[in-house]
Amino acid sequence: MPRLVSEITPGQQFQFTASEGGVGASLTRVFRILLSSPGEYVDLQAACNVLAGSPHPRETYLVCTDFQGQYEGESRMVLIATFTYTADVAWGGEGGGSGGGGGGRLSTNPQIRPANWSISSSMVEVPAYSWAEVVNEGGDFEPEEPAANPCGDMYDGVTKLEPVVTITVEQQELIDPTRHVMHVGKTNENVIDIGSLSCPRRTVMLRSVQARPFVEQYGDILYRGWAVSYEFAFRLNRIAGLRLGESDNQTADIGWDIAVPQTGLNIINKDEALGGGIHEIGSLLLEHEDYKIKDWPDDPSLAPGTNNRKVRGMILVHSYESGGASQLPCAQPIPLNDDGTPRSSTATPKVIVKRYKVTEEIDFKTTLNLRLG
Repeated sequence: MPRLVSEITPGQQFQFTASEGGVGASLTRVFRILLSSPGEYVDLQAACNVLAGSPHPRETYLVCTDFQGQYEGESRMVLIATFTYTADVAWGGEGGGSGGGGGGRLSTNPQIRPANWSISSSMVEVPAYSWAEVVNEGGDFEPEEPAANPCGDMYDGVTKLEPVVTITVEQQELIDPTRHVMHVGKTNENVIDIGSLSCPRRTVMLRSVQARPFVEQYGDILYRGWAVSYEFAFRLNRIAGLRLGESDNQTADIGWDIAVPQTGLNIINKDEALGGGIHEIGSLLLEHEDYKIKDWPDDPSLAPGTNNRKVRGMILVHSYESGGASQLPCAQPIPLNDDGTPRSSTATPKVIVKRYKVTEEIDFKTTLNLRLG
């Protein structure tokens, strides 16, 4: 054991810098250690009672980040130990964002240190399944509805721009993170808050997982593990005119779910659809006689043997001077009811748009052990 350890003034210094890239401060403490014998081994941290990661006794926003020792002059009995304290900045500050992960790089040990996050956003072009008609020069508009024409046919190629936010969460882990790579492509099953950004269910997708080894001394423990970066993609994807359960014309933030217009080239031919209402009778496959629809329009009937069968949807093409009409197979998808029958062009809404889940969902905080606070 050293014979004497004392903190000295010579060599101590304080430095503060403020620049566009950030604010930094550093302070050094110097100790003189009198050895019991030449060449004696000394644990500098234990002898000076200063550990890596410990706060400065007065300037508590500074923590010990490194230390060094050297003999004083030609003496082999006196060591000079210098401990450097720096501002408790967020982990990953080198070229990385800061982010509000809570706590600084050395405020806690790597095993429980809060994650650090950063975000960036961009615009992407996506299909638009709903729109709102502008009704005057002042820009006033009607309530949103499915992007269909007056006959109920969905328009192709209608797009819109929406933001996609890339969220990068970085944290240090002591357990091999490769167990998480198979969760790429999954979405959040619970609401996630990143700063003031609240992300509803299935609006956040895990896009990638990256890891690199790290070694860090904290206190008297040497930690070995991985610095892991999780990249998420957040999209709100607000859609109007949805049917959710039994309710029509609903607006929802569907995230990574998909909105699908209920249309098709094929239909289910049903006798009960001949009663009209929400059914488009002319799009059923009807019985013909002499190339005309039999008993049109008063009492048409289905083509024999087609009740409750899947058939090609039909379109009325023309009528005759002597009365009657004929049909041809539809050339593009037609709106459908929930039972597969053709939907009337006078129904409200003209096209049913439904929300479907296409991703597997998990609890990111629990499964990935994200330390977001």
